[in-house]
Amino acid sequence: MKQLLLWAGITVLMAACSTSKLAVQANNDFFLGKNFNQTYQVIINQGESILSTQAQDAITEEIDRQMQARGFRKTTEMPDIVIIFSAYHNKVKLKDSRKLDEASNAEWTTRKMTLKGGTLMIQMIDENLNKPVWLGTASGFLSREVALEERMAKAITRSIFDEYRGVAYGYLQ
Repeated sequence: MKQLLLWAGITVLMAACSTSKLAVQANNDFFLGKNFNQTYQVIINQGESILSTQAQDAITEEIDRQMQARGFRKTTEMPDIVIIFSAYHNKVKLKDSRKLDEASNAEWTTRKMTLKGGTLMIQMIDENLNKPVWLGTASGFLSREVALEERMAKAITRSIFDEYRGVAYGYLQ
């Protein structure tokens, strides 16, 4: 019991002393709830290719774990959802246009975001609708000086997926 309290105290102290804060965001529009998706495929965006092979594998592994926990099956042939992830050292400016209501006369909203450096971005594209349906980001953790550890890559990916509320068609929790 004393060891448990000691470790809890050390964890709280380390979290309090940390200068970097992880900012996690996601958009959740109505397209997520109105789907018949059951399969997915993961693609790594090699844009800046700043992640090590181990970090890429850890992120892919965690995406697989999170999607399978939501009832999706991984496939390489004609997936319903394509998941693309990428990482950036520099600031990222995004412009996200969405229709947040399914009514035909609903207005589109556009939001502009500037994410601080060190961003992991996960985007889901619905191949049946032929449009992006979800975007999750975590920023403020990548550094040019320090390589992303496997454990941290999984934790960050998991924190992004905590914002994802979609499940596979026909899946009962």
